[in-house]
Amino acid sequence: MLEIFEFDESIESNIINNRSPTIKFLASLFLLISIFIEDRLLPLLLLFLFIFLISILSQGTRRILRIYWNMRYYVILVFLMTLFFVDFKFDALIIITILKLISIFISFSFFSKTTSPERMIDVLIQLKIPAGVAWSIGVSFKQALLILEDVFYIRSIQRLRIGYDGLSFKKKLVFRFKEIYTMLVSVLARSIIISTEFAIAIKTRGWKKAHKNIILQNSPIYLSDYLFLVLVVLVILTILVIL
Repeated sequence: MLEIFEFDESIESNIINNRSPTIKFLASLFLLISIFIEDRLLPLLLLFLFIFLISILSQGTRRILRIYWNMRYYVILVFLMTLFFVDFKFDALIIITILKLISIFISFSFFSKTTSPERMIDVLIQLKIPAGVAWSIGVSFKQALLILEDVFYIRSIQRLRIGYDGLSFKKKLVFRFKEIYTMLVSVLARSIIISTEFAIAIKTRGWKKAHKNIILQNSPIYLSDYLFLVLVVLVILTILVIL
């Protein structure tokens, strides 16, 4: 799941990625709101296809399919949980819930994967969110990505050390239960270490409250950016209102 939110510098510039980060953030926000408020199957399916098209144009088919593949266990879990609530009868609610899940994650990815945490802070400040809150969100997001990345490396090293792929199913199951405790400890430890490192780095750079309003990379909004946002909103309204 880390791959959905992690900034990817290797993504090439194109007609969508070149849009202003503020516009991409607003477009993602409108898509998320439309997914949350819609409960009909056909509009949700069309919203999913629209999000899927934007994501492919932004990141490429290979990256998007890899993200969906990494979500397979979450989709199965949501399927089983929804199936339990409908008395184990296959219902439209199951499809609607799964569509919402995958649409919510992917709708934000074309913003988060093409926008660095530093640019995210600028976006929030440009949207008139209090500077202290904007910096807190941006730094927290950066820290979360670093922590999850470190935990992923720790898990990979542990599995290589014991030869995880060669274990029997029973031993794999036991190892996974033990792994949960190890991961929790690793997350806590890395959170403390990274937070301390961030605090030291900020202090050594002469951080002052008055400097919080500084925008690191000012991104002007052009006419093409507004047209892109209008296009996204028009498609959403067409799907929600007309259908």
